[in-house]
Amino acid sequence: FTPAELQLKDMEAAAFSGRYALFMEVGTGKTVVSTVAAKMWNSDHTIVVGPPILNTQWSEWLKSVGEEDVSIFAGPGRKEDLLNHKWVIMSHAIWRDSFETIKHYFLNKDVSVIVDESQALKSPASKLFKTVSQFIAPDRKLLLLTATPTSKPEDTYSYIKLKTPT
Repeated sequence: FTPAELQLKDMEAAAFSGRYALFMEVGTGKTVVSTVAAKMWNSDHTIVVGPPILNTQWSEWLKSVGEEDVSIFAGPGRKEDLLNHKWVIMSHAIWRDSFETIKHYFLNKDVSVIVDESQALKSPASKLFKTVSQFIAPDRKLLLLTATPTSKPEDTYSYIKLKTPT
């Protein structure tokens, strides 16, 4: 396929900024743009955090574009070896519940993060926001994806804080 002009602009902007947010409607290519940007970053690992219903969809998508080193870090039997992949997919809840394991495993490693359905981060008081913020500080790359509109202007604070912490 040929990306649309807006997608190309977003791919380039995301790749060069290191922290980027894609707040676009359903079907506009957030997954495509974020995948290309992450591939351009070429981190040793990319973690995709989102709702559990999207885990398989992300895995199938990545494999369809030639990414074979993909794992889904899920379930009660999740082991650290599932983190040893180029692409690691997990739910928001698994990220929160296994954060210490994830943080320890990726300590001093080149890793970027994609948060799909990032409206789950809108509260800076939430554990999800705090763990993502801690994990990406000071210089890890981050992509935020959502099609969910903010319900009030204050909801954008957490996105701004993650994208531009200074």
